[in-house]
Amino acid sequence: MFLLAGLLTLSFLSALALTPVAILTARRFRYLDNPGARKVHMTPTPLLGGGAVLISFGLAFALGLNNGVPGETGIIIGYIAGALLIFAVGLIDDGIGMTPGSKFIGQALTAVIFLVFGRAGGIMMNTPIDFSIAMLWMITLMNALNFLDNMDGLCSGISFCAALGYTILGILANETLIVIMGISLMGALLGFMFFNLNPARIFLGDAGSMFLGYTLGAMGIMFAISHPTPQDLLIPLLIMSYPFFDISFVTFTRFREGRSVAQPGKDHTSHRLVNLGIRSSKAVWGIFIICLVLAILSNLLFLSPYSNWKLIVAAIIALLLLVLGIHLSRRFANIKEKLLLVAIDIIGINAAFIIYYLLRFQSGLFATSPNIPMEDFVPAVIWIVFYWLFLFGILGQYEFLWDRFYRVELVRLIKSVAAGIGISILLSFDFSTSGLNLILHLSIYGILVILIIGMLRGCVLYALGSYYARGPGKRRTILIGSGDSMQWFDSLCAEKPEWAIKVVGRVSFEPSDTETLGRIDELAHLIKNHRVSDVIILEPGKDTDALENIVDVGNSIDVQFRIFPQLKNYIRGMKVETLYRTAMLKIYPERMRTWEWGLKRLTDLLGSIIMLILGLPLLLISAILIKINIGGSILVYHKYMGLGQKIFNIPVFRVSRDDYREEGSCALKTPPQSAWGKFLRATGVERFPMLFAVLRGKMAIIGPDPDPIEIAINLAASNPLYARRWEVKPGLINMARVAGVSSAGRETSSQKLELDLKYLENMSTLTDTKIFLSGMMRFWTKILSLRNQQ
Repeated sequence: MFLLAGLLTLSFLSALALTPVAILTARRFRYLDNPGARKVHMTPTPLLGGGAVLISFGLAFALGLNNGVPGETGIIIGYIAGALLIFAVGLIDDGIGMTPGSKFIGQALTAVIFLVFGRAGGIMMNTPIDFSIAMLWMITLMNALNFLDNMDGLCSGISFCAALGYTILGILANETLIVIMGISLMGALLGFMFFNLNPARIFLGDAGSMFLGYTLGAMGIMFAISHPTPQDLLIPLLIMSYPFFDISFVTFTRFREGRSVAQPGKDHTSHRLVNLGIRSSKAVWGIFIICLVLAILSNLLFLSPYSNWKLIVAAIIALLLLVLGIHLSRRFANIKEKLLLVAIDIIGINAAFIIYYLLRFQSGLFATSPNIPMEDFVPAVIWIVFYWLFLFGILGQYEFLWDRFYRVELVRLIKSVAAGIGISILLSFDFSTSGLNLILHLSIYGILVILIIGMLRGCVLYALGSYYARGPGKRRTILIGSGDSMQWFDSLCAEKPEWAIKVVGRVSFEPSDTETLGRIDELAHLIKNHRVSDVIILEPGKDTDALENIVDVGNSIDVQFRIFPQLKNYIRGMKVETLYRTAMLKIYPERMRTWEWGLKRLTDLLGSIIMLILGLPLLLISAILIKINIGGSILVYHKYMGLGQKIFNIPVFRVSRDDYREEGSCALKTPPQSAWGKFLRATGVERFPMLFAVLRGKMAIIGPDPDPIEIAINLAASNPLYARRWEVKPGLINMARVAGVSSAGRETSSQKLELDLKYLENMSTLTDTKIFLSGMMRFWTKILSLRNQQ
């Protein structure tokens, strides 16, 4: 104990003494972080704080090692070598800058050095998967702590909480090396934070933040050596869960917005807390408290003898961080109503299980079922509740609409429960008799969930609708339109008190209109300031883009956009839902949820690879016959306009000697001149090479039918709605081709546009599946038809 106190004191006093030296040195050699648009500090700030932390930590660490750590020589050598390397990489990045790729190589090499040396010291890497997971752990934490160095004291404070957690864990697990590292790091960070807390006089820099991520990651690996069970491996993950949460949040939001993950920005969880109106210093201390609670809770779980509860607590923490992330990315509206829905779902899920338990084990209907006490199911029931809440969340069951048709709410619930039961069956099904029994029992439980939750939700919708209609729950609303349209709406609301709308003001498309809450480009700011839950669009604006720009605000703020059915033509191609009480249409800012977009891209990749492999004989036969019967090149490249109006080449099989690629445009299709060319055209096999464009990410398997450039430009000029087709990737299979409207000429353009807009309005995983199956049926129908003709 005296040794630990000595190490803590030594590293603390060393940091207090060395940090002012680091400040002077950084100013002398111009190691400064200059202010910028993506940064929060206003003056050039020294960057060599990591050097003071490293040296202070190193002094205490060396003293601790002097007492001897038996059998740890390989790990210690690997750790020191890696620490010096990652610090050097960070110094170069702080001084002259490095590309993200170069920095990643440095991080990967650092992790490899530690793991290779550590293997001799006891780190077990029995398979490539083990090594890959350890690499991922190390590199992720180096980047996560680097990302978190975005506010005064934030990275150093989070690292201090993690080091405290590891120190306690090392004491409990009798891991001497972890204790020495943890206590040495705590003292160094504590001394450094005197100069790093708001207002910061020095920053860690990339050298310091990546060193901290490396050190904390190495301590987690060291713990995993002697505690390899899945339940114990959760402990380091829980200690470091906030850094993992932050980097996952940033990666997800930047991926969703189409930005580079390596690009700096004010979109971290700390920045989002400040955007909610919390002062930066309070946001930092709030995150400290979260990390401290996680560190203490992790150690309490380590002491717990119940492995099931370790998993359950880990799941609860993950769910809470997920909810926090959703709230930070899209400010929750109707939070009380959402929590009410969660509460009744928990009640319904448990009630359904109790009824199912009584039916199966107490009713006598299933004579072969053993009589298992209900208390034995408690851990399983907790997992079941989390499973349904998570599934309902990602499927949009907590998107609260009090004026939604109940039948729509019920259908959505049935689809969600069916998906949940289907996933459960797929994960646990076998082809024995027990597998069939599993389907029966899960189906019974699913029906009970639908009946109970459906009934409870129906009661809630009715009660809230009545509550709002009486006045106390009126929804704060901003109107978009002119003063005349607002007067018309006010008179309409007077006749319809059941709409429960409280207008807080108006926003106009016209800059000269001064009797408004603000400008149209300030809408997001106005929604937040006035705590608005609804935006009602009374006028469409000058063009279709005006409406889309307004609705795009809903991607970052949880607010409902509504429009009257009379203006429906202005929102063609956008996803809408008809509402019951207000007789308006709700406009969705996104056509599909983020997980659906990810699933769509994954199915595009896997589907195109599978079809190319299965169709390889067809590709080879087509290539040979094209060379023999038609001549020329096998593939012809046409220029098309795709997502974001970007021009790209689409490869198709040559069906005629006159097929050619005209630079800058696209040759219209020429009639096939051979039997094989006619077969390719009639069956659609001509388009088979488009799968390569799908692999490149230029197309999707399902999407709007692509048009050649000159036709697309002309149609967009004559019909503004046409441009909405460029908001998603064009598709190899689409409603137009399934319906037989496949010509690229202008005579079918209106039919194709109508079908493409219909697809955009109904985009979903289910819609894509239906179109794909219809396309396959059409393909084989053509094959059989041609065969019968012969």
